[in-house]
Amino acid sequence: TQLGPLAETVLRREPSINYIDPAADAFAGVISPVLQQAGFTKVVITGHDGSASNLEAMAHHDTLQGMTIANPPEGYTGWLIVNQVARGILGDPAVNVGLGGRVIDATNIGNGSTAAIYPGFSGFQSSFLKAWGEQ
Repeated sequence: TQLGPLAETVLRREPSINYIDPAADAFAGVISPVLQQAGFTKVVITGHDGSASNLEAMAHHDTLQGMTIANPPEGYTGWLIVNQVARGILGDPAVNVGLGGRVIDATNIGNGSTAAIYPGFSGFQSSFLKAWGEQ
């Protein structure tokens, strides 16, 4: 409850601030409405989680959050976890899979859908099923 008013106080004291990084996308959802209501519409909030609600707000211009560094889609991450658990159950070695982040902003957010934001992950399920001998 204090994060939004705290950000507003900081901007009133230091009006030359152009960017705020609140450490997590969830906090952007708390800070943005307070700053918008206070008239601080030129400050840009940054983030690094790529949470679905924040991506939707960014796509619809309902937030001051202008960018985030997003992990792969949650569904893909879930399939990776199932794959690793299955490998452990079968006694197979774990696979080291890097989950690189992707900068998401107005230039590549499109309509905010998973397909628009993560075009390279379209149909990833079939790759897992093929590796598991299901296809």
